[in-house]
Amino acid sequence: MAWTRVTKSNVKQATPYCKNVDYSLLEDFILKNNIVSFRKDIGYGTTVKRFFENGGRSCGCNYLQMESLYGHPFIDHYMFFKNRHGDVIFTSQPYAEKDYILEQFNKYFSNEFELEIFDTNKSWYSPGQVILFTIRLKNGIDR
Repeated sequence: MAWTRVTKSNVKQATPYCKNVDYSLLEDFILKNNIVSFRKDIGYGTTVKRFFENGGRSCGCNYLQMESLYGHPFIDHYMFFKNRHGDVIFTSQPYAEKDYILEQFNKYFSNEFELEIFDTNKSWYSPGQVILFTIRLKNGIDR
């Protein structure tokens, strides 16, 4: 799966669908983070850490399933985004508590990554019902 460039005509593809999706919140996230592209999964030819480090390059016909790697409900309604600098930003919008998200992040990700947890009103998947969080490298990719 390759990166898909974000356009006005395909922005709705940048999130899993549900009847409660607020696309204006997704568009705000895209604008605030200078997002240029998105994708759902990582090609099998890399690791999650390397995927972040190399600006989201991977290959292979099979994909690493984030839910399989890190478990549900920590990973739910997720997507990878890339900003104009080439930095990868992972988003997940689970039906989970902030403490659980922090616990799982600390369990699976090294201190080279940073976690940001947003209030439920920032989640575009189902505002007010799920928490949005992002994971990215602390210092971005080497430029």
